[in-house]
Amino acid sequence: MKQLPLLLRHVVAAVFVAGLAACQYQDSDVQLADYDYRAKFPIRVESDLVQANFVGTNTGTLSLDELVQLDMMVSDYLANGQKPILIVMPGSALEYSNLASEIQRRALEHSLAKSEVLVGVDPQAAMNGKVTVSYLVHTAIAPDCGYYETESAWDFDNVNTSNFGCSTQHNLAAMVANPGDLVASRTFTTRDAQRTVAILDAYRAGANPQASWPTEGGDAALDVASDN
Repeated sequence: MKQLPLLLRHVVAAVFVAGLAACQYQDSDVQLADYDYRAKFPIRVESDLVQANFVGTNTGTLSLDELVQLDMMVSDYLANGQKPILIVMPGSALEYSNLASEIQRRALEHSLAKSEVLVGVDPQAAMNGKVTVSYLVHTAIAPDCGYYETESAWDFDNVNTSNFGCSTQHNLAAMVANPGDLVASRTFTTRDAQRTVAILDAYRAGANPQASWPTEGGDAALDVASDN
């Protein structure tokens, strides 16, 4: 095969390099929101502090009105709140310990775990004279939809339409059970695989899957339902 003349080879190389440069992506005006609907229609999460003060009675117990108020707060926490409920006593806390203990006990009666109801002291609140109960509530704010800025059937740029993905984000914000998951993901809880297998085997066999754990042998003792 004949080699091309030196000058012609330089010309071919220059044309090849120019072609590669033309193929490079150089559109600096492209924004992520043009192609990712999550960036164009983000779900905002607002955090609000729910807080109430309790003074109690002369004996250091909750009054009737405060009992009702506390029950309403715990019910709202169960529906919308983020862990934990904080019970903060002012000053040295000695004279408020009975009231704080009653608030904690009353909250735990709603089937809350002890890790969800924490008691603490705020030395800076020495002159407050009240026990403060508080928790956080996250609210998912959906984006507004329905604005058509461009013609959806005529687009030479091959980008998403102006409302593409908005309804998906709107529905997600409305359906999310815990908006706090949009702020930070929760860690996985521990799971006993051996216990899970025992329950499934009992269920498939038509037995009662409830069991006591552990037994002397180290296995789950299934409470098998009797036919009698």
